[in-house]
Amino acid sequence: CAGQTPAAAAFADETTGAYTLAGLPPGHYRLRARSLGDAYIEEWWSAAGNAFNCMQAGVLAPTSTDPLTDVHFRLDTGGAISGTLYEADGVTPVTAPLAIEFYLYQSGSTAACGTPLVTFTGPAADGSYRQALPAGNYFIRVNPTGTDYAFSWWTGTGGGNISCDAANLTTVQAGVEASGRNVRLPRAIAISG
Repeated sequence: CAGQTPAAAAFADETTGAYTLAGLPPGHYRLRARSLGDAYIEEWWSAAGNAFNCMQAGVLAPTSTDPLTDVHFRLDTGGAISGTLYEADGVTPVTAPLAIEFYLYQSGSTAACGTPLVTFTGPAADGSYRQALPAGNYFIRVNPTGTDYAFSWWTGTGGGNISCDAANLTTVQAGVEASGRNVRLPRAIAISG
């Protein structure tokens, strides 16, 4: 899904929720719905129910003789996780574009390692980030690929750690923001031979 460009966008009717994406050429499409505010979680369409990332999304293939109708979303309300990304000193905000990943805790597992449920690019110009998420327990990892920072997991102490075993869970509840999930990012080093 990375690098794909939106083919079309439409606003849903505020009363009925109905939408139409018209003028699309035949092809394969993934659909995403998002709220302009924080009332609902961004979701992708899937035949099995809505998905929270592009890789879980279903692919639709409308044609001129078989337009698709009744492609519905059920947007969920959720909570949010927010914090600030800092350099190792804990004072200087990191403003480079980084991937911030949220790993949904799997019941019975004690490790954070796995596949993220949601990834977004952040932070804002002041180093802050905020992501709306469905209710659940999450591990947070900052993946600074392509920068001179090392990746880091949120540890619950305002710092960060490169080991997923040191990561702490953050609980997200509907209508509640889990704030202060600040992560310190060490500078990356290199080894060559």
